[in-house]
Amino acid sequence: VTIMLQSDNSWAWKPYFKKTAQKNALVNPSGHPKSVLQSWPPAEIHRLRRRSSNQVYFEHAKQQMLQMYRQQNMDDYTLQKAESVCYHHQPQNRDHGSILKKFWWVLPFHPVLEHASLTSCA
Repeated sequence: VTIMLQSDNSWAWKPYFKKTAQKNALVNPSGHPKSVLQSWPPAEIHRLRRRSSNQVYFEHAKQQMLQMYRQQNMDDYTLQKAESVCYHHQPQNRDHGSILKKFWWVLPFHPVLEHASLTSCA
C-alpha cells in the first residue's frame, strides 16, 4: 500500500505493485481445483478494493490486474467475475464509533541503533 498525505491534509492510500513482482495468475496446469481457479481472481480484486481509499485508485489497480489476467488467457467466466467487482467505500476503522487519533509507523530495527543513546519521544 502506498500512503499519501493530500493537499487538504487528509490521508489517501492505493495498492502498490512491486516492479519485480511475478505477474502470474493461477492457471489450469497448476493443479488447483476449478473452484479455486475461479474464486481467486475476484478475491484479488476485492483485496485491491480494501487497499484503495477511493474509486479512482481502485479502478486503476483493477484495470492493471485485469490486463494481466487477459494476457494470461484467463477463461471468460472467471474474467467476468473479476470484472464485476465494484468499489464500495468501507470504513477502515472497525468500531465505527470513534475516529483514529494516532497514526503508527512500524519501522524495522537496525542493529546499529542498539548502542545508540536514543530516548523515547512519547
